[in-house]
Amino acid sequence: MLFDEAVRWVDFDCRRSRASQVEPDGNVSGAQVDRFANLFVLLRGISKEKAFAVGAEIAASITEMNPYPVKLKFEKVKFVVYYPCILQTKKRYVGYSYQSVDQMAPTFDAKGIETVRRDTCPAVSKILEKSLRILFETNDINNVRNYVCEQFQKILSGSVPLMDFIFAKEYRGKAYYRQNASVPSLHIAKRRMIRDHRAEPRIRERVRYLIVCGEPKCTLISCVKEPEEFLLNPRLRLNVIYYIVRQISPALNRCFNMLGHDALRWFERMPKRIHYSRLEQRDRWFYGRISVETDRRGQLTLSQYFPVNACPVCKMPTTLSVCSSCREDSLNSCWCLLKEQKHLQRCCSSLIRLCYACSNILHNPAAMVNEGCTSLDCPVYFKRQRCGHLISRIRECGDILDTTDLLIGIAIQNNCEM
Repeated sequence: MLFDEAVRWVDFDCRRSRASQVEPDGNVSGAQVDRFANLFVLLRGISKEKAFAVGAEIAASITEMNPYPVKLKFEKVKFVVYYPCILQTKKRYVGYSYQSVDQMAPTFDAKGIETVRRDTCPAVSKILEKSLRILFETNDINNVRNYVCEQFQKILSGSVPLMDFIFAKEYRGKAYYRQNASVPSLHIAKRRMIRDHRAEPRIRERVRYLIVCGEPKCTLISCVKEPEEFLLNPRLRLNVIYYIVRQISPALNRCFNMLGHDALRWFERMPKRIHYSRLEQRDRWFYGRISVETDRRGQLTLSQYFPVNACPVCKMPTTLSVCSSCREDSLNSCWCLLKEQKHLQRCCSSLIRLCYACSNILHNPAAMVNEGCTSLDCPVYFKRQRCGHLISRIRECGDILDTTDLLIGIAIQNNCEM
């Protein structure tokens, strides 16, 4: 009741009492109260310094209206001015906060949105926070759209770290859920207990999982996989469309729909290209064929059933190890392959040294994939899991360099130059 009176006072009396103090194009347009008794007042057309003065006067006037000891205190012990600010609902808002007139650099302050919530993946919170910062600093939605589309393209190409797509939902025990509840944490707990009845997660433990691509018309719960299972099975592919359409875009739209923009439409209109490396195509096809031979119900996608071979030098489709045009320029082709092989060797070597410095265990490249630290909180862990693929690519480059055609081409080219 007291806050209802405060809202009415801000809406009517406060506007009239400040008609001579507020700038001509500034006014108090409304107030909202959430369940934590926070009062939001929108001031249009005034500076940050003037907003602090108006806010302090509002707090003092409302305190005088109420009997002791009722007092309108400033948020976080101090009066906070959000400039700019987005107020989604009564309990969800974000903005650049200033807690004093002398504060020069603002603080990114968010409540109740995906940037501070733990029930989403890190990719959602990172993209949303960066988009809001760009909007607050540039005040240009075109810059936000360019950034969001760039991140969408990185996700489609596989450039975003895998750990940014891991969900961590709380497990509440079997007795808490219904018998046929489609909850990812419960689904993973049941699969663990099939292997070992003592492997059930603890109550309130956060269970981590990923969403992978499945068969057509499959349920979402059947696409839930643990990170360890995803890393050990080359056939599994991250469902990047689900993350963009069902996770990232809705979080962005809750902020940008108020501005008349739709992040999902940005994604639909942008050019899309899902990139598969030559090695990933070969591995998915190889493991997919094994699953068909051992189990007639093996799940195959189009990229697994039809292997697409590309030239390792120019990346153009070919049925040979190296296309005919690259064979003609053997010297340049060998230089490109040697350069790639050296780059891959440096990547593996840096991962080995980094893990050795952290865990004090010396790994050899062949045993790195299955030994050492298995912490899902370590970004190096996911890079180290790819070391097995890097080693295969190094060997593949070496096998191509050892082919007779390339060596003969180099010898002929050198003789012609002499």
